[in-house]
Amino acid sequence: MVQLLIRRPQRGAADHLYLQLEDTQGHYFSAAFEEIVHSSIDDNKIIPVGFPAADRFRATSTRYRQHVLKDGSKATGWLPLVLIITWRMRSGRAEPLLQLRTQVIAARELDRLSHLSGHILQDDWRDGLTEDPPPPAPDFGLADQGPLGAALRRIQMETGEEGLGELRPLGTCKYLHPDKEHLFFFVYTCEFPESFRLPQAEIHPVTVQEHLAIRENQALRMALLLCEFPPMRGKARADAFEIAALNLVLHGHTEIAQRLANAATAQQAAEITRVASDIRELEERTRQTWPGLEPGAVLQGLPGLQYREFFSLLLPFYKDVGVPGAAEHLRMIDGDEAKRVAAARLSELYQDESTMESIQLEL
Repeated sequence: MVQLLIRRPQRGAADHLYLQLEDTQGHYFSAAFEEIVHSSIDDNKIIPVGFPAADRFRATSTRYRQHVLKDGSKATGWLPLVLIITWRMRSGRAEPLLQLRTQVIAARELDRLSHLSGHILQDDWRDGLTEDPPPPAPDFGLADQGPLGAALRRIQMETGEEGLGELRPLGTCKYLHPDKEHLFFFVYTCEFPESFRLPQAEIHPVTVQEHLAIRENQALRMALLLCEFPPMRGKARADAFEIAALNLVLHGHTEIAQRLANAATAQQAAEITRVASDIRELEERTRQTWPGLEPGAVLQGLPGLQYREFFSLLLPFYKDVGVPGAAEHLRMIDGDEAKRVAAARLSELYQDESTMESIQLEL
């Protein structure tokens, strides 16, 4: 029995076209399937592993891609990735373009809206002149072939076009995990032409207001998870509740953030239960849906780095290119002492390796 699925990008999964045909050994579909298997290659790509050195990455070994980023693996080292902040001008206004991460597109951080990102592979050192790529350079930066090749490959993979927009380096960012390899991102920007067709590969325009609403719900969900599974004691407990509370402050939930911080300090189980109940109500009211999600599914937010660095990386870039609402929101944060302090303190905590490794939750 041969089953064929034809996806319709503008429709939900229930409206996709499914075909089922009977086939027997040696008939067309069996022969075609066997040819596909024999013509396929192993997609278990090799990635460099190492550590960041200022704004560059120093590779010390390699690993197969399928063996990294396993939850709870306690694997050490850093993996280099690229993040491409994609956007376009539309009717004279700049708009960010993000991709909905579905099972067809991604293996991790599903049902989240993300700028294009991916691993830097050994193959990304291919120069187009040789059949096999040269080995990765032991030390590379934003202007070098590996990161540039990975960024161009990612854009072409999702859009089906070569040379779509111009890559511009923006900087580097670190993402610290508590239970597996850390991530070092080479960040680029790429302006897509106004004629770029949407939705393509689940790529959608997302306003600053939508970003904020999505991140607010994500911050509430993470605070609720922390209330349900808090670290038992010590500095890890205090740091975890501080991070959750600071994120709530940035979304205007100052009172409930203070209650959350007080409950953690006093280690009062009853008060944590009460504040969790109020957070749960807020989280349910702010849940987001999105075209392309399965029926009844809830948008899970932004990927880890883009969640943590939204106010320090994405929003300032949006302001620079003129995305409506970005400059106004940054001015609002700068004019509010509690939010300004919260943003600065979060940046400090998120970059503290001992702090993030001691908290056994993704906050």
